Amino acid sequence: TLSSGASSTDNAYNTMWLEVTKTRIGGNQIVKRKIIDYNGTTKVATLDRPFESAIDMPKVGDVVRIMRQSEIVEWEELTLRGMM
Repeated sequence: TLSSGASSTDNAYNTMWLEVTKTRIGGNQIVKRKIIDYNGTTKVATLDRPFESAIDMPKVGDVVRIMRQSEIVEWEELTLRGMM
């Protein structure tokens, strides 16, 4: 379930990606899942696959972003070049 500030329009986030960044002792862990359906009334996003475990699910303190595919590719390219 997304926050109360999320879109109230059905399918608004379909085909976008949910990215969860978790801070771990050995460094950050990033988990990505594709949003395949979104209900604007309930703010529930259905993902392409479940999280591996309860540990991977978003929790308070995690950074959660919704991104388009093009934003993910651009971010990964900048990271590989050492620019981020």
